[in-house]
Amino acid sequence: MEKIVNLSLSVLLVLWGCALGGSPSVQIGGLFPRGADQEYSAFRIGMVQFGTSEFRLTPHIDNLEVANSFAVTNC
Repeated sequence: MEKIVNLSLSVLLVLWGCALGGSPSVQIGGLFPRGADQEYSAFRIGMVQFGTSEFRLTPHIDNLEVANSFAVTNC
């Protein structure tokens, strides 16, 4: 009986630690071809709307030349 209580308490503590000790922010990124101003603006508006303290989004944005296949695969 004591082993079951200890096991249950251990599982509860692990789950509680996972719930509270998660990543402080969510990394989110966008790759936009040069001149795609509307898509870039929509991404920025979404970041403002959903980048609250509840979600803690961290943007990573890169504008690249689509014609340069090395730059596209290197992102």
